[in-house]
Amino acid sequence: MKNEIFLLSWPTPRHLTPPRKKAGLLRLNEMEKLLTPKQLCELLQVGQSTVYLWTHTEFLPFYKLGKSVRFEENEIWEWVRQRKRKSSGRATMKYDINALLG
Repeated sequence: MKNEIFLLSWPTPRHLTPPRKKAGLLRLNEMEKLLTPKQLCELLQVGQSTVYLWTHTEFLPFYKLGKSVRFEENEIWEWVRQRKRKSSGRATMKYDINALLG
């Protein structure tokens, strides 16, 4: 037994194993990179308060991760395309005043 090496097989800790694919859930490598509010401001060329207002009123698509808000770039561009206007009328957002106050 002198100079022999034994390799013991230990179970791999959960935090080191890759996540299993579950039905209806996307793995991170299958998703687009998520944008921060600051990155979205630069992308859309709007102010940060505008992005937070749109998020608070659920006017644009977003993900809530704990206290953080993130945006998927493909969803944002689809959202922008859906809001393309054919006429030059004034654009307005419709607010539910009860939802804003409550």
